[in-house]
Amino acid sequence: MVRHRALRTCAAALLIALTGVSARAELQVEIPKVAEMPPPNPYRIFLSDVAIGHIVDGRLHVIDGDGLRYLGMVATGYAGQAILSPDRREIYVATTYYSRLSSGVRTDTVDIHDAQTLVKTGEIIIPPIHAQALHYKGTIRPRPTAAGSTCSTPRPRCR
Repeated sequence: MVRHRALRTCAAALLIALTGVSARAELQVEIPKVAEMPPPNPYRIFLSDVAIGHIVDGRLHVIDGDGLRYLGMVATGYAGQAILSPDRREIYVATTYYSRLSSGVRTDTVDIHDAQTLVKTGEIIIPPIHAQALHYKGTIRPRPTAAGSTCSTPRPRCR
């Protein structure tokens, strides 16, 4: 019984080895390229990813709101603050870069990206005096309340 099992194992190993030799195929060389995004629609989502674990390497994820398909990403540097232009054609990112990723010489910029291709189209270097803070929707701009007034705090008392 043990002898038959050993013989079957050797035969199976031989078949696998021979099959692997004959099934060898050449793989095509993959050339990386930037995929084109579909035309923008009012449901395109720009999701800021400011996670403490990678705060020096912030990201702005672009998602198709209709199909919830991932479209791309824009690098936002150290705690970058992103906003769309009024015509939704450009993305502006106020951010900070350090020469040694999280330390060293500080450079503050406003990066400009094309909202359709996500390609960086410009950069404005600004003095390193802006606040480095995380953005919270309720603390950035007033939100309308039921009575029609505005409230700049996210606390429940402003409802």
